[in-house]
Amino acid sequence: FPYTTLFRSKDQHKNVLDATTRFYDIMFQIGGKAVAWDLVQRLNGRISRLRAMTIASAGRSATGPAQMHKIVEAIAGHDAEAAARACREHVERAAGIAKAMLNSTKTV
Repeated sequence: FPYTTLFRSKDQHKNVLDATTRFYDIMFQIGGKAVAWDLVQRLNGRISRLRAMTIASAGRSATGPAQMHKIVEAIAGHDAEAAARACREHVERAAGIAKAMLNSTKTV
């Protein structure tokens, strides 16, 4: 999956957003979580806005792909605990970035 190359240009946020959507789609489908993916798709407007914010944040072009790589490697290694841990870390980091960004817009 060529997601790491998409993070190289700041002008490619839409491509990154599209690639990460595809990444998550694949992860949900492979995991047999089609119903959960359907729910995510229904919430996609809000989720995409938050993901777009975090993708554009400073340093995310390095940490985002590294986190996704860690998730894929754990899955490829059939290490469910490491995959779950990597997913939690990825979501927690993204949530922290989104919260900080949302809080900074509230104080302006």
